[in-house]
Amino acid sequence: MDDSKHLNHEQLALLPTAEDVAFYEEHGWYISQKVLPDEIIDEAIKGSERYYREERDTLLSISSGYSDWQPKDGDDVIRNNEFVSLQNKQLRFLALQPIIGAIASRLAKTKQIRLLDDQLVSDDSTLVAKARFLATQARDSAPYYQHSEIGYNYRLSNVLAGIGRAQLRVLSDRITQTPVFIT
Repeated sequence: MDDSKHLNHEQLALLPTAEDVAFYEEHGWYISQKVLPDEIIDEAIKGSERYYREERDTLLSISSGYSDWQPKDGDDVIRNNEFVSLQNKQLRFLALQPIIGAIASRLAKTKQIRLLDDQLVSDDSTLVAKARFLATQARDSAPYYQHSEIGYNYRLSNVLAGIGRAQLRVLSDRITQTPVFIT
């Protein structure tokens, strides 16, 4: 099923253009127009605040093996949490917005997207520039590979995307299973 089939005419107009897709392929990132109403964003912010107060709507059946920042870890570290949309109804509602999947599908040149990755979103141009710098491994403008800061490379390779898609097919079965750890 084509992810864009669930969009109205206004949402279809917000999808990336061919030029946007070419830019994404060259640079590995894309900044969309405003695609979600403020009410959805406001609810997602409330959901993230609840999540960071350790309020969960659903508990995962496993408690380790994934990133899960908690207040006891301190505020002087990067908060990294995985599977938040499985634990918080407001963040799940945000993540399952059809326009998000349709944008990802267009950028990936596929009819469906089954793998979601969190990204930093902001309208602060200074913050966005810093995020872009860090997201491209914080490589300095030098004729050789030089890094004055620690950066990140969150781009997903085709191999990892394929593995992720295969894992998503059995995700619901694995969530309901009791974990078995072999040491």
